[in-house]
Amino acid sequence: MPAYLDTSVLAALFFREPGSVRARQRIAREAEPLLSRWTLAEFASAAAFKVRNGHTLESTAREAARRLVRLVDDRALALIELERDDYAACARLCAAHASALRTADALQCAIAARWRVPLLTFDAGQARGCAHHGIDHELLLVG
Repeated sequence: MPAYLDTSVLAALFFREPGSVRARQRIAREAEPLLSRWTLAEFASAAAFKVRNGHTLESTAREAARRLVRLVDDRALALIELERDDYAACARLCAAHASALRTADALQCAIAARWRVPLLTFDAGQARGCAHHGIDHELLLVG
């Protein structure tokens, strides 16, 4: 069964983070890891944040972006398109104040829900939001 990768998992695959080993182990079990163009945009933002805050070199961030594009081009990571309904679902998820989902996380949840696949994430808040809304997910734990 395919699974949808949150940006937190994708970042751990391409940068040295506490969850990197766990992310690699989990993704190795996936026949078809999915991500969206939104994930690509979030990944670019995460990489830039790491550079700005001195957590990685600009050359490392550029190489990570090249490797990600190569995996998408080689179809090792399946790229799915967003649809108009994803944005409406995102708004509904955000409007449920009890779930405390932020827009970016809610959009990832909406995409996974539309595809009826589990969302893999390191983000405990996002996982709580998924649970609140009955969205299939897997919270990856470090260590």
